[in-house]
Amino acid sequence: MPLDPTIQYLQRGLVTFQQANISALDLLAKRLTLRDSDFYTRMESLFLPAGGTFNNNLVKLQAGQSSIVRLSQERILIATLSPATQNGVLVYRNISLVATGVNIKATQGKVYGWQIFNNAAAVRFVKFYNKATAPAVGTDVPVMTIQLAAASSSFVETAHGIDAFPLGIGIGATNLVADTDATAPSINDVLVNVFYF
Repeated sequence: MPLDPTIQYLQRGLVTFQQANISALDLLAKRLTLRDSDFYTRMESLFLPAGGTFNNNLVKLQAGQSSIVRLSQERILIATLSPATQNGVLVYRNISLVATGVNIKATQGKVYGWQIFNNAAAVRFVKFYNKATAPAVGTDVPVMTIQLAAASSSFVETAHGIDAFPLGIGIGATNLVADTDATAPSINDVLVNVFYF
């Protein structure tokens, strides 16, 4: 069956058909193969709002929303993903992290990554704490210690987050690795960007 001139190309991978008897397509070897609507539900009707009336309009679903999903008879769901514009990770930034502990988050949280820079000519250590208040660096025991060589950096990211902070997230920096060390780096030695939620 030839392509009808009323076909509208909405965006890559999505096509709307004006003819009622043409409702879906396959992308095979870069060719369009139309199939009769006897084998597919209408392509432009991807979702039926829960408790609503069926219509041919696309329904946009945001994170946390739900809807009755319409599938083809072959159980294929046609959908387009788009990035979320809210509820992303937060950023804690400090251009001079020292041995005075800082409370990043006062409730349960996760660390999703960091960018840490050591501008000093000697090794420095960044320590994370499971605390609902500012940690007492040198007294409280960190849950993570990150060693930074002289004039170096550390970049880490994780999709699932580091689940070691049921009380809260605290941070501090020292010159020595020992948990009991409270020797403060000099001003602007340690710069951190911590991604958390």
